[in-house]
Amino acid sequence: MLVIDEMVKRFNHGGEHANARGPSPGQLVPIAVDLLLDGLLIGIAMTAGLKQGVLLTIALTLELFSLGLAMAVQFRSAKFAVRVLAPTGIACLMIVGAILGRTVLADASVHTLAGVLSFGCAALLFLVTEELLIEAHESADTAFTTTMFFVGFLIFLLLGMLE
Repeated sequence: MLVIDEMVKRFNHGGEHANARGPSPGQLVPIAVDLLLDGLLIGIAMTAGLKQGVLLTIALTLELFSLGLAMAVQFRSAKFAVRVLAPTGIACLMIVGAILGRTVLADASVHTLAGVLSFGCAALLFLVTEELLIEAHESADTAFTTTMFFVGFLIFLLLGMLE
């Protein structure tokens, strides 16, 4: 993730802005890698246990929905084919990652699964701490956004407790 972050900075010459036709390829690469890793985590979680896999799939599907909306806004001035094919192609990487995670690690030991899951969690934590938390503090907090954060957290906590 650190290497990808450095490559994106060099590709964009230190800038994170999109051009008038949507995000640059330098902005799409980290999204593609993130979704591939997310899919890999889903496949591994399904291998480790159905309950964990379903919960992770629900959470990452919600993430993908919001990502799709954000990409639709970024691609609003692009050609129709680009607006449809770029988000669809990137979303398909999650499916590819899930298939890889499920098939490649189907017979892996518990220790191997734990190691790969730990790596995936570390990558997600890196994304949250390096990107999302920084951007979240660029705008003012409102009572609504704080409430929605805790409502979402409570929903996933309750889903995790259901048996």
